[in-house]
Amino acid sequence: MDNSKPTIRADDSSRFPSDSSVQALDAELVRSRANLKMVFDHSDQAIYSVDRNFRLVAHNSVLEEIMHRLWGIELKEGMDLRKYLPPEEAGFWDVALTRAYCGEPFTVERTYETPDRRAIMDFSFNPIQDGGEVSGVAVFGKEISRERATLEALSASEFRYRQLFEESPLPMWIVDLETLKFRHVNQAACELYGYTETEFLDRTILDIRSPDEQEYFREHTIPIIRDVQYEEPIVVHHIKKNGERIDALLHH
Repeated sequence: MDNSKPTIRADDSSRFPSDSSVQALDAELVRSRANLKMVFDHSDQAIYSVDRNFRLVAHNSVLEEIMHRLWGIELKEGMDLRKYLPPEEAGFWDVALTRAYCGEPFTVERTYETPDRRAIMDFSFNPIQDGGEVSGVAVFGKEISRERATLEALSASEFRYRQLFEESPLPMWIVDLETLKFRHVNQAACELYGYTETEFLDRTILDIRSPDEQEYFREHTIPIIRDVQYEEPIVVHHIKKNGERIDALLHH
């Protein structure tokens, strides 16, 4: 039996990458890092990652601007941000990053007060998996102050609308123009027509009209109501719960 070991001749260069191949790989790596950096810096989010020792591995210019504006911190790779932050802020990041290191992705909001404005940030913590173990955490932070202000304004507007709707002395209701069912009515409508809110919601707008006028209302009045350009009030005849017939001026 031949127990001799295979040998590699000094001139057997096919087993090793050439210098030009190594240089090409190095150049590609540099380009990839440059492209990644460009993507990072063109994002509207603050992006960075840390290793298991809380050391900064990568970050973008958005984070640099935030850290400098809030706390005057100049970022450098390898630094532990917790050592440069105020105690309360350092405590927040210590808890959040530790939680992410346990393998749990999550999102949390945080508010920052500056001399010139108030900023609300939404932070997304994402564990970085390496061979089934968490080797670091990637963090994405986006300012949502404008979105939050819009939602708060919308909520306030909706509250005012509901208040005006509910407290209006005039009968008001919301009707589904496909099914013609009442979706919401105010107290003034209940008092005038004699129906409770529950009774109204079990009916359609045709139920407060006399049978001989229902077809006309469906064929002629409904198309006018659906026309958002038509703003003139419409005179209609309604029937109350007790059978009393009343004239009504319909606005939509």
